[in-house]
Amino acid sequence: MLDLDVYVKTSAIGQIGIHWRKYNENEQPIKSPDIVQDELFKDDRGFPIIVNDLLDEFNPSLLIYKTKKNILLEVAGIESPERSTRMGRKVFNLMAFVVDNTEENEKTIRKIAYSALQELLQKDTAFSRMIQDSISFYEREEFRIDLDCINKYIENLEDVDSEKNPDLKQLIDIKSDQYLEDLAECIKKYRLPNYWETGN
Repeated sequence: MLDLDVYVKTSAIGQIGIHWRKYNENEQPIKSPDIVQDELFKDDRGFPIIVNDLLDEFNPSLLIYKTKKNILLEVAGIESPERSTRMGRKVFNLMAFVVDNTEENEKTIRKIAYSALQELLQKDTAFSRMIQDSISFYEREEFRIDLDCINKYIENLEDVDSEKNPDLKQLIDIKSDQYLEDLAECIKKYRLPNYWETGN
């Protein structure tokens, strides 16, 4: 069993609709990761910008955020075709992985991020297959997360290197497929920066 917390935000069948749940072996309660509420900076009007303000939940997108204590990876906008068919509308998923900030855990996060970027580039469907297999409706107002399925997916991922790159950009604006390809190779080859720029 890998040392990570898994959270999912997606739809239930009933009235609760879209909501977060945290993986728990027994209950899987409604809970979002605290780290996504971290304030990064204030905008021109003085309003706080939090981590999840940088993520588009309904289009394929990826966010990595690192603090001294934790590393967060979020991947959003991945559709579940089977659940979409059952709901009669598109059902999107946001999956968040939170780990303690250790070298080994960082490698795991980078492996998942690399795989997710291959999905966004339409080069490999392993990430969307994992989403499809590991999240399922449960009764009317809930869904369930299968951690064994997620662990098997992670165990089969391609390994990453651990080189340091002092020139690695820390604030990333994704603009093109070529940029995504470059970013994927960067994530595969280099360790994450220790400090992150904040600002508009």
